[in-house]
Amino acid sequence: MKAKLKTGEIIELANLGKVNMAKESTLSDFIKFASEKYDADKYTLVLWDHGGGIPIGFGKDENFDNAGMTEAQIGMALKEADVEFETIVMDACYMCTLEVAMAVKDHAKYMVAAESYTVGTGLDYSGWLNYMGENPEAVGFEYGEILVTEYMDSVTGSRNLASMST
Repeated sequence: MKAKLKTGEIIELANLGKVNMAKESTLSDFIKFASEKYDADKYTLVLWDHGGGIPIGFGKDENFDNAGMTEAQIGMALKEADVEFETIVMDACYMCTLEVAMAVKDHAKYMVAAESYTVGTGLDYSGWLNYMGENPEAVGFEYGEILVTEYMDSVTGSRNLASMST
């Protein structure tokens, strides 16, 4: 479904039917659509789902036999989309690896990801997104630092071991 949010209501623009969210073409088509429809000086891409790093990869689409994407497939989707990101955020477990960084390096200035299990519901988006909105000139490292700090503060004192890097 293509939709927009207006005054708190979701308005359906088009029904795309079942779409495999773990296909390279789905990711590249989404990025192209978003960048063409919503021009911006800087783009940030957030990939949120299950992660397993190498060799498990990213994402699990339950509608398509739990299909996922490898880091190479993510890199190919980014290349096909041809959009330079300020930051790519991986809100998924174990995605901060050399292999993932190599796959995204030509498409983003910064990457934020966890070297470990991502605790609970994942990242808190309010702090760093508010910072981005209030500081449009900010670079990815600045709001990436806020994102990492808030995440690590949220797990401090818990029994969970966690890590996150920009």
